[in-house]
Amino acid sequence: MDGTILETADIWFELLKASVKEYTGRELKYEEWRPYFGQSMQENVRRFMPGVNQEDFDNYCIEHYSEYLDKMHILDGAEEVVEFCSKMTEGMICIVTNCPGPITAQTLAAEKAARLFHAFGGRKDGNGKIIEGTLRAVHADDPILPHMRQVEVREENVESATQPAKTPEPEHDSDEDVVLVTPDMAGQVSSVEAKTREPSAPKYLTKIPPKPDPYMVLEACRKLGVKPDECIFVGDSRFDMQAAKAAGCVTVGINVDGGDIRINSIKDLLVLFKEVKN
Repeated sequence: MDGTILETADIWFELLKASVKEYTGRELKYEEWRPYFGQSMQENVRRFMPGVNQEDFDNYCIEHYSEYLDKMHILDGAEEVVEFCSKMTEGMICIVTNCPGPITAQTLAAEKAARLFHAFGGRKDGNGKIIEGTLRAVHADDPILPHMRQVEVREENVESATQPAKTPEPEHDSDEDVVLVTPDMAGQVSSVEAKTREPSAPKYLTKIPPKPDPYMVLEACRKLGVKPDECIFVGDSRFDMQAAKAAGCVTVGINVDGGDIRINSIKDLLVLFKEVKN
């Protein structure tokens, strides 16, 4: 979302700069931050303010994000591309973002993003609040619900972004627990051991890990009811390309290498999709 259909780099820099100042007292420089735009909230803490409580940082960003919304703008051509894709696929489009859910909601609920909000299925109640569950999006740290089958993600999938990972099964009626084996568990616990651990045991994950882990992309495929190789994933960072390639999607990178196709702007995507459609 950020950098693909919306320009939010100035928001995130100012927000990170303010949070680093708040928690460490130092000044974050733009050139220090820019190469890591798009990384997870956890990586922001690890890289720019190690030792700061993750929940405190997340809550700070959620609370103060709206103060910088005036710096956001929709990228040229993004609305046309999203609406075209929504019509072409009959609404089979989904946002996959490392942003926390409340921040995505604030972003797309902004008046200037209204067309994008509706294209992704968003609806509001009579008080102007987003109706929960209507926005087609997957966020880092979304809860892993009981219907999400166990997915074993091998470390080499994320590192090389060449091997497709397994797709979560469609929703079912089972209330079985879920164990997600992720790259940070490599060398710490075997897949077999992880499958048998109790929910209270260490390394039992209850939230979706951020990109470049492919689980977010796989969950988006599950939500849409399609296989990864039936999806085109569009992103603008190496984290996007790694996650989508590992999941097994066709990947389109905007000014970034590592995907199947590289384009210069979101507007080029409209030309590409029209050629595919024809």
